[in-house]
Amino acid sequence: MSLPFLSELISALQAKIDAACDPTVNHHIPGVVSIVVDSHGAEKFAYASGMRGIGSGIPMSLDNIFRIASCTKLITSIACLQLVEERLIDLDDVSFLEALLPELKDVDNCPPHIR
Repeated sequence: MSLPFLSELISALQAKIDAACDPTVNHHIPGVVSIVVDSHGAEKFAYASGMRGIGSGIPMSLDNIFRIASCTKLITSIACLQLVEERLIDLDDVSFLEALLPELKDVDNCPPHIR
């Protein structure tokens, strides 16, 4: 990918993110933090736009902390399936879980499992 094209792509992406956070157009998205990493975990794009909250007047930044509540289950599931894809774990073999967390073996009526 040529550098001029990449620069145009980044500018267009930033404009879309800014438009999504524009309070005169959209009253439902006060702010956004967008980060893109490659398959090796290297950051390729990081951008913050909008405000921390509706009517807060405090700009969003890359350092903001978000409460993601039950989304941790989704993130953990994605990470597990990536490990399955790389053949590092098997969804039906919990021996690695038992080795990592041996105390789970002794929990009554609740053997460790991934599925």
